[in-house]
Amino acid sequence: MSDKSEIKRVAKADRPPFYPDEPAAEKILAMVTALASEVAVLRERQDTFERLAEEKGYVLASEIENFEASADVAAQRRQWRDAYLDRVFHVLLDDVDALMDTGAST
Repeated sequence: MSDKSEIKRVAKADRPPFYPDEPAAEKILAMVTALASEVAVLRERQDTFERLAEEKGYVLASEIENFEASADVAAQRRQWRDAYLDRVFHVLLDDVDALMDTGAST
């Protein structure tokens, strides 16, 4: 079985800073982004487990690894993920909206 959980930890390009004068904020942002990604993956795995358990009464690890979501399930997951990311990043989105409003009025 291949190890799909191995994630490359090196970015291919430098990410432009969101808060260039606040290195601590940049680090926290990077940490929160990584955490948000991990939670999203865990949520999808949990969803898979629950769906298989409901259908069959038991779950095998290989079934979880090979589960292919239907279009309906994928849409439900996208909807949950979008709402989740909106909750996690709402403060940043508010900052972006404020910047956009400032830029539009000048």
